[in-house]
Amino acid sequence: MQKLTHQRIASGYDRSNRPYYEHALWMVGLSFVILASLADVVALCFAPQSLVAPLGALTMVSNVIFAPLLLHERIGMRDLVATTIILSGSVVAVVFGAHDDLIYRIEALFSLFWALPFGVYVALVACSIAGFLYFLGGLVEAEDRHRNGQGPELSITQRHWQRFAYPALAGTIGAQSVLFAKCSVELVLNTIRREGNLFLHYQSYLVFGCQWPHSHSAATSSPSLAAGGCACRAAARVHTARAHTARV
Repeated sequence: MQKLTHQRIASGYDRSNRPYYEHALWMVGLSFVILASLADVVALCFAPQSLVAPLGALTMVSNVIFAPLLLHERIGMRDLVATTIILSGSVVAVVFGAHDDLIYRIEALFSLFWALPFGVYVALVACSIAGFLYFLGGLVEAEDRHRNGQGPELSITQRHWQRFAYPALAGTIGAQSVLFAKCSVELVLNTIRREGNLFLHYQSYLVFGCQWPHSHSAATSSPSLAAGGCACRAAARVHTARAHTARV
C-alpha cells in the first residue's frame, strides 16, 4: 500500500500535491507495518531470534499474492522459483534451528557484545553497508551526469544491480532491528522477573538507542519503500525529459 502511494505520486495519478504520509492509503499501510512490528516483539518473547527471523521470509509469499493485485506487477517464473527457494530455506532454518529460548542475565547479555564473533559480525555488516552506499552513490552521480548531458545512460546491467542493491541495503540495515529487539525484550524480561535492573546499566540505553532508528524507519516508511519511491520519481523525471526532447 505504501509503495502504491509512491507510484501514484510519481506517475502523476495523484495531483493533490500532498506529502506521501498524508495519503489515507499510505496510513493504512503504516498501520499494518506497526502491527507487524508489535507482533514480532511479542514473538521474540516466546521464541529464539534464530526461529523468528527466518519466518520473515513469509513476506515473500504475501508479495507474490498482493503485488499483482495491488501494483499490477507481473510475477514470472523467476519470481516463483526465487520465492520457493527462499521459503524452503526458511522452513529448513525453522525445522532444524534451535527451539530452546535461552534468556540471558543482563550481565551475560552485555558480555556477548564484546565477544569475537559479534565483532566479526559488526565488521561484515559495516563493510556491506558501506559497499552498498558507495555503489549506489556512484550510480546516482552517473544518473545526474546523464540528466545534465555529461555522461551516458546507465546500462541494463547497472540497472539490474541497482534494483538489487537498494533492497539489499534496506534489508541489511533493517535486519539489525530483530537483533536489538531481542536484546530489548530480554532486558525487559530480566527486569520484570527481578533478575536484574536494566535501568542500572548504561548499555541498556545504547541498545534502546540502536533500536529506535529502526523502529522509527518502520513507522514512517521502510528504507526499501523510500528508495523505491525515489527511484520511481527519478524514473518519472527521466521519462518526462525524454518526452519533452521528443516533442522538441
